[in-house]
Amino acid sequence: MATRAEKRFGGNLPQLQNLIKRDPITYESEYTQQLRQFESFLKIYASNPNEDHGHFDSLILFLAHVSHCYPDKAREFSENIYTFLKEHYNSVSSGTRQALCKGLMLLHKRGIVDAEKILPLFFEMLKSQDKHIRAMLSEQIVSMIKAMNAKHKNQKVNSRIQNLFLEKIKEGHQTVGLVALESVIHLYRKSVWKDQKAVNIIGQACLSDVAKLIHTALRFFTSTDESKKNDDDGSDSEGDVKTAKELMMAHRVGKKTNKRQKRLERGMRQIKKNSKKKKAEIFDFSALRMIYDPQGFAEAVYKKMEKCNAQFETKLLFMDFISRMIGIHKLVVLNFYPYVQRFLQPHQREVTKILLYAAQATHDMVPPDTTQPLVKVVADNFVAERNSAEVIAVGLNSIREMCARCPFAMTPELLQDLAQYRKYRNKNVVSAARSLVQLYRHVDPSMLKRKDRGKPTLTMDQLKLKAFGETNAKGHIEGAEMLPSDEENADEAEGEWESDSEDEDADNDDGEWVDVAQSDNEETTGYINPEVEELSAEARAEKAAVVSSTRFLTQKEFDVIKKQKIAETLSLNKGKKRAAVEAGFEKEPSEFVSLSDIERLAKKPKETKAEKVAGVKVAREDRGAFGKPKPKLNPHASTTNKQKQRKKNFVMLKQKMRGKQKRSFRDKQIAFRNALLKQLKRK
Repeated sequence: MATRAEKRFGGNLPQLQNLIKRDPITYESEYTQQLRQFESFLKIYASNPNEDHGHFDSLILFLAHVSHCYPDKAREFSENIYTFLKEHYNSVSSGTRQALCKGLMLLHKRGIVDAEKILPLFFEMLKSQDKHIRAMLSEQIVSMIKAMNAKHKNQKVNSRIQNLFLEKIKEGHQTVGLVALESVIHLYRKSVWKDQKAVNIIGQACLSDVAKLIHTALRFFTSTDESKKNDDDGSDSEGDVKTAKELMMAHRVGKKTNKRQKRLERGMRQIKKNSKKKKAEIFDFSALRMIYDPQGFAEAVYKKMEKCNAQFETKLLFMDFISRMIGIHKLVVLNFYPYVQRFLQPHQREVTKILLYAAQATHDMVPPDTTQPLVKVVADNFVAERNSAEVIAVGLNSIREMCARCPFAMTPELLQDLAQYRKYRNKNVVSAARSLVQLYRHVDPSMLKRKDRGKPTLTMDQLKLKAFGETNAKGHIEGAEMLPSDEENADEAEGEWESDSEDEDADNDDGEWVDVAQSDNEETTGYINPEVEELSAEARAEKAAVVSSTRFLTQKEFDVIKKQKIAETLSLNKGKKRAAVEAGFEKEPSEFVSLSDIERLAKKPKETKAEKVAGVKVAREDRGAFGKPKPKLNPHASTTNKQKQRKKNFVMLKQKMRGKQKRSFRDKQIAFRNALLKQLKRK
């Protein structure tokens, strides 16, 4: 039996919705009737939940849209939806389930239902077999938290919701845990949850028993920052993705107009401009620094890696993550290095990445007993005459990167042996060996033979390598003796003050302003104390200690010290490059090793016969078979009339082809003669 509201509005709920929003008080009775009808529907569905009724779905959305006009009745309505969905979400139809979820989301946007109440229900519903509802809920979970933190962030509420996400990840359910983990990663990258707790929730997934959770979490810690990369790439249009060859092929056919020519030139300029832009990879390693207990966490992840029987790609992610943790926090995980040694073979798949991880995990706090066997394994397996020149170069590059971060990893005997490769027959090996020798010329020349040390500008005592664990703490800033002390500054300032006052008295009769010269203290970039060069080393140290303890140095003064050191070193040696390196101003090893540093080759290797044949085959495939027409740019495009005629029956084309046949020269003569005879008869 139809209700009074249905008789009045003809079942047009959008019209009633518009009227209620304009005048809630007048249409309160109609809203109440619709609410009672909704409650009766709930009782029917409770007894027979499989029944599908379209009016019930539209009624839910109607009440959710207008419930904010009646706050007291809206709480009752929201409680009914929540209770019914919690008890019967598995048994109701897909359309009704989506309508109930959308109704709860609308009520949350209106501030009637809290997110803390409906989020556990949504996570429970992710266990459903309905893939549409899972996709919708995974999107809505992220959007709800974004909306909560759009204007202001409530840290207590965020903390409770983060605890819920952590519980779902620890539960071990693959679908629920994966949605929770991906949501936290997305919120972190969008700077909604950019705190330590969010990072450690992701880190907890690395210790999970679910393979997908482990892989996703490790990808987050070891991959590039995709959100920033996508933001940078978002400015490029789809037309810029085309190559120059495709653009030329597109303009090969068609009418040649000025407009099309300008469009082609504009496209070619854009392609040339984009090719010059080499966008560097954007790494965001701030998350690795937010781990609560780096040492304990790295050891736990290492134990997980040892027991894990996952694919080789996952093991690579484990090694990458642990090596970065060790490199950033300077951890001591001694079992990691023997584990990596098992994979250091030239025939091993992705061996250059494993060498990168080994170099990344070395630092000066790792004992020499651990790093020296690692370098020895690389030298034995890679730097040997039985291997190709590329393998030897990669091995030398890896050893150089390890020794740049941990000089104790090299022994004098091994270094002198590797230095012999400077006279190898391959240029790549020679370049790699020279870089290793150059490194130890700066670090500790005593480990090299006398003929390999070059001509150092510093004494052997100054270049001597410190023992493991030894620190060289100084009570002064090196080079500070070049700057004036606090007393000299005071004397100079007093002299300038007196001279300025005398000038002022002399010109005071004119009543004009006096221009005061800028002192040397205000512009220190050009000031060098000439008396420093005559002082001994001990006197210089005392002078530097006095300057460092009596005044604050500015950035300009630090630049003066650096420039003066470089000038002194270059004046002692004609080789400017060698002098700069030995002075200690060469580029220090970066925090993370790049794969290009391991695979660096000074000269590109020649192509083998097999590679040349493969290149020729690829070129032939791109060109197409000889004598055949060029392929269409779009394989799904229509054919021409000439191509369609080839597939028709000859009887259909016989009459047409007869008229198109070319006449012979004899036939043309006869036709021309007959035409002339006709003209003569007419005359």
